[in-house]
Amino acid sequence: MVDDLDIWRATQLFVKHHGEGAAIHAAFRANELLAEDDINRQRVWLQIVKAVEELQRPKPAPGE
Repeated sequence: MVDDLDIWRATQLFVKHHGEGAAIHAAFRANELLAEDDINRQRVWLQIVKAVEELQRPKPAPGE
């Protein structure tokens, strides 16, 4: 199992490398791993997808 801190570190590097397309790239990687029946690594990449989406979510305006 990969801890949350490692997921966030990997996510930050992934976003730095892939920019706005990071969530899509991570989702493709998760799908590749699913096709290879590598469920454990696929779960890690699904966590990265969620973390990318959280990191790239628009920030609420003051008062929202």
